[in-house]
This record gives sequence, C-alpha cells and structure tokens, in this order.
Amino acid sequence: MDRCEQAPNPFAAHRSSLAPYLENTWPKMQSLWRTRLTTLSSLSTPCESITSLLSAGLRVGPLGLDFSSVGTTADAKSLAATNATMAYYNAGCSECAIVIYIDWELRLASSAAAASLAGMNSQLALGDEWLAPAAARFRRDGFLKVQSWEGWGLDFASLRAQAWPEVKRLHALGAQSAKAHFSTARLQALEPLVRSRAVQRLASSYLGDRVAIDGYKIVHTGSLLTRATYPSGNWHNDGCGTRLKLFVYLDEVGATSGATRIAAGSQNNVYFLAGSSNSGVYWNDTFIERAYDVHSMVGKRGGGFIFDTNAAHRGDVDGKHEARDAIVIDMLSVRKASVLGRGKGKGRFSCPEKVRYALDVVGP
Repeated sequence: MDRCEQAPNPFAAHRSSLAPYLENTWPKMQSLWRTRLTTLSSLSTPCESITSLLSAGLRVGPLGLDFSSVGTTADAKSLAATNATMAYYNAGCSECAIVIYIDWELRLASSAAAASLAGMNSQLALGDEWLAPAAARFRRDGFLKVQSWEGWGLDFASLRAQAWPEVKRLHALGAQSAKAHFSTARLQALEPLVRSRAVQRLASSYLGDRVAIDGYKIVHTGSLLTRATYPSGNWHNDGCGTRLKLFVYLDEVGATSGATRIAAGSQNNVYFLAGSSNSGVYWNDTFIERAYDVHSMVGKRGGGFIFDTNAAHRGDVDGKHEARDAIVIDMLSVRKASVLGRGKGKGRFSCPEKVRYALDVVGP
C-alpha cells in the first residue's frame, strides 16, 4: 500500500485532531471519524498530488482543506492534483459531488471573473465601478456589510410597513417561547431588491455562476433565546457548501441584539465533514476566535449584509440580549440548485431552505 508521510491524516485515531475543536459533539462524531479512517486506510495515497499542493500553499487544518492560497491556475496538472486530493480526503462521501466539487469548479470560474472585472472598470456601465472592489472584499472575507439596501433598489419604508404586522405576530410568539420564529408571508416591497441587477451581479460574481434566488422569510430571534434553545448560537456552517444569505435589518442591530458573528476567511474551507455528516457539529469558541478574525454583523435598520453560509458563523445570543428582526433571502448557484432540486432539498441539506416564501428568480 502506498503511504505518504507528508499527507496529513486528520482522521487518525491517535491524533483525534478534531476533538479539541468540537463543542460538546466529539462523542457523537467518533464513529464517523473511525469510518473515515477505515476508508482512507484502504486507499492508495496520492502522494505526488498532495505534496505538490502543500508546496503550492494548500493548508490542511483541523476542520478541512483550504485551497485559497494554491492559486487559480486551471491547468490540467494542477486540476488533476486538486481533484485527486479532494477525492482522497472525501472518499466515501456520497454528497461531496454536490457540496464540494460543484463549488470548487465554480470558485475557479469566480476567480477568473474577478480577474476580468478588476481590469474592465472602464468598460462597466455608469455606477458599476463599485462591483470589482466589493466583490473582492466579499470573496476575501466571505461576507459584505451593506449600510443601506436603499441604494440597491429597496424602498425600506414600504417594506417595513408591509412586514410589520407579521413582525408583531412573531414578537408575541417570541415573548412566550425561547425559539426563533419565522414568517413566510409575501412581501411585495422586497421584490425590487430581489430583482436588483446590483444584487444579482454581486452574488453571481461570488458564486461563479448565475444566481438562483430561491425565497425569503422574516426571522425573529427573541430575547429569551440561549445556545441551549437556539443551536445556531454555536459556531457552525450550514453543511451545504457555498450558499448565500442576504439579511435586511428591520431595526437597528447592535452588539446586544443577537448579531450574527462571522469568521472571516473560513468560507474557504473544504470541510472534512460535508453535507448531512456536518449536521449538529458545533465548534469551540476559543478555537474559532484564535484561528480567524471574527466580525459582528451590527448595522442600521434598512441595512444588513450578505454572506457565504460555508463560513463559520453563529448568532450571538449569549447573556442578556435584545430581539432581532430581519428578512433573510436565500441564494445559491443555478448549477447547485438544479442538482439539489429547487425548493426541495435532499437528505438533511439546509439548502435550498425549506421554510420560506418561494421564489424562482434567476439572474442576472
């Protein structure tokens, strides 16, 4: 059997590399880890491919592989090495074709599009000069804060007035229950933002594909929420690879309003546990906050952010906090949407969202 000492083996039982980083979930992961170790031990290790990528900048961490420093050259040799390495570390993962390989191919396309955008500002329509730098920040960090969505086609006053009866209903529920509450009511005032050329171009430049905007919902996270009652208060990713969520804040969100916290750069991880095997996996606070630059998505009413749910993130419901009301729009690549089945999802994937007001918008 071809063994390669330079090939990191995060699944090795004697290393137990994930154990210190999983928040109270290591015991349930041990059987999965042993299965992955058994699978790898039966395979021939692609030593040359792994060694060449490590030399080129591949980072192998406790959570997954990060190819972002390897470069964007799509020559046959580097692609073959990348494919061999991903196939090795994700052997036995039936969902990885959806979660990993589609994302990887589209990320190359996204990088090529970014290089093209950077050199073509003079050819963009008036007002489009923002796209290249905004897309670059988005790609670097995995999120982009937006001070106000009104410049993107939204009439916020109309949207808030239309949403408010539902928000009041959710507040009443939240006052009695330590859970997040949702509304799938139609919000006609939101549709100009959904169909905004600016939003669609930004999302497409990140995804490397046309964007499928699958739906939206109003989300109320009340003041009674804790990590025990709201699992998303722990560090996690959504388990479906690259997927975008756009938040519109209906009220100001401050440091004590349950703001989402995002680990910048973690969106580049090709996680060892992908798809449904990632369900219920939460990471230790100390590890994430030491490994990444963490940002809090505070913002004004009418503003918000867009982010890649592949990034490590959590809702900050620790201690005494206020309620938060936001509209969340779900977006993914057309290619991934076509494989998953629009609005249906498969297995335990959380994309597309199952609870939402359904849309079928593709752009740009």
